[in-house]
Amino acid sequence: MSKMDKKTREEKKQSMISCFMRVFCEQGLDGAFMRRLASAAGVSLALLYQYFEDKDDIIRQCTAHYHERIQEELTGIIFGCIDKPEEMPGRILEFIDSVIDICRFLLQVMAHPTYCAMMEESGRQVAEHIMEVAGLFQEKRGLTPEAATGAAYLLNSIVNDYILKKSRESFLTQFGAIQLLVWRE
Repeated sequence: MSKMDKKTREEKKQSMISCFMRVFCEQGLDGAFMRRLASAAGVSLALLYQYFEDKDDIIRQCTAHYHERIQEELTGIIFGCIDKPEEMPGRILEFIDSVIDICRFLLQVMAHPTYCAMMEESGRQVAEHIMEVAGLFQEKRGLTPEAATGAAYLLNSIVNDYILKKSRESFLTQFGAIQLLVWRE
């Protein structure tokens, strides 16, 4: 297979993953049948199976693609706002609102008895991102390793709470506790 063929194949696969995510967000894990996924991607069922082994493979690739992208973006927002704490909650909420359905899908996968094992690697990646944030809190804000780690895990927890409940008031109240810890002057 030539480089161009590989590139075109990967672009097609990524396009299908985007279509699949819309179906998963609308239909849920159990309502997203292979025929429905193929139809949403505008491909035949036979072609779908040339790119993906089965529904588990589709879910695995969707979660890997989106989970890492979301974690990287959140970490980037935190790093970008470390010296502007007043901007951080608004930027986090704005981003999460833009990907809320995908975040809820990822949490649905984590909680599903069949698919939760797929998220093991993603769980490790989350822990790595949390520790990056903890390192930033230590370096830029002078927190002890314990306080920095606690604040980073707390921030992750309130983001997940927001995804589930979508309560801005609750998020902002909880974020206030992090501000007191991390940006105390």
